[in-house]
Amino acid sequence: MDGGSMEDAMVGGGYTDEPHVLAVDDNLIDRKLVERLLKNSSCKVTTAENGLRALEYSGTGR
Repeated sequence: MDGGSMEDAMVGGGYTDEPHVLAVDDNLIDRKLVERLLKNSSCKVTTAENGLRALEYSGTGR
């Protein structure tokens, strides 16, 4: 993970113009590639190595 959080996307009670993407893949190389492509497209990126971790990051974890 790059250290970003879903809460970081909020500024002053509203969303920023920069899209925040949660990229999930169990393959580290694929995750890094997707992260780089999205960041080059001006997206804020949080990565997760599996679906369970993605649910935790999105706030819907069990």
